[in-house]
Amino acid sequence: MKEIQLTQGKVTIIDDEDYESVSQYKWNAQKSRHGYYYAYGKIKNKVIPLHSFIMKTEQNEMVDHKNHDTLDN
Repeated sequence: MKEIQLTQGKVTIIDDEDYESVSQYKWNAQKSRHGYYYAYGKIKNKVIPLHSFIMKTEQNEMVDHKNHDTLDN
């Protein structure tokens, strides 16, 4: 596991295999309306959640954090 520093003093964790592709971008912590923090980045002028970037999801495809830790990607 590797850590990626986010804004607002937050840190997200990712698998080692994802580190190279993820670390190319700046990731920000954003608080959801439910009070959970998520990591977001701007890629090709689009704001994308880190978990969707890693999973290579299509637009509007849902991805969940199976351990319910939104900063564990």
